[in-house]
Amino acid sequence: MSSLLFGGIKYTQTRHAIYCKLCKHTVESKDNYDFKMCPCGSVGVDGGIGPSNRILGSLENIEQRSVYCAHINGKKFWLPDEVSQTAHLNMVAKYKQNVKVQGREAQGNNYTSEETT
Repeated sequence: MSSLLFGGIKYTQTRHAIYCKLCKHTVESKDNYDFKMCPCGSVGVDGGIGPSNRILGSLENIEQRSVYCAHINGKKFWLPDEVSQTAHLNMVAKYKQNVKVQGREAQGNNYTSEETT
């Protein structure tokens, strides 16, 4: 399951979704083999909330709509949208850096999010 660390708290991804800025639709992947594209075909998501989830399409056409939650002492704490969006952009930058280090050029149109702890 994808997660991120913010303020010393581990938040787990509970929704894997993106918003297409071109056709104004939100697309959500709910399962490991649940590939969804927006109506205009410019962006898509795959992989549900598992560690192998992917976002496809040009990054300038995407707005992150994934949701992250932490469970502390039986209570749920939701990560604010703006923090989630910033974490998404940091994840993309990290991916592009890893791709360049491995000797491949970053395409900028297909990446796999990684679990961060």
